[in-house]
Amino acid sequence: MFSNRLPQDLAANRLASALSQMRRDGRAFVDLTESNPTQAKFTYPPDLLAALSDPRALDYRPAPLGSPAARRAVSDRLPAPGPLRSARPRGPDCEHERGLTRCCSSC
Repeated sequence: MFSNRLPQDLAANRLASALSQMRRDGRAFVDLTESNPTQAKFTYPPDLLAALSDPRALDYRPAPLGSPAARRAVSDRLPAPGPLRSARPRGPDCEHERGLTRCCSSC
């Protein structure tokens, strides 16, 4: 007995039929209905799982605002708030427009 949420007719709909036909024909396409990332043919970086070998990965401590280390790393990259920071003159080698906070002696 199937759930009553399923339709009585389990025949493939038009989209499923079209996808099956394209697969049979060997046609290349991007299947936006694929929900399994292991079947989506993503190219993963070779070191993707390296972080799992770090012993710190075994210690899960949920933090509603994000991990303190991650928040610190982000804040180190963001400019300081307030008008004093933006009112400073910039040096000739300043790359502040690109979002770097400590890019020259004037920043």
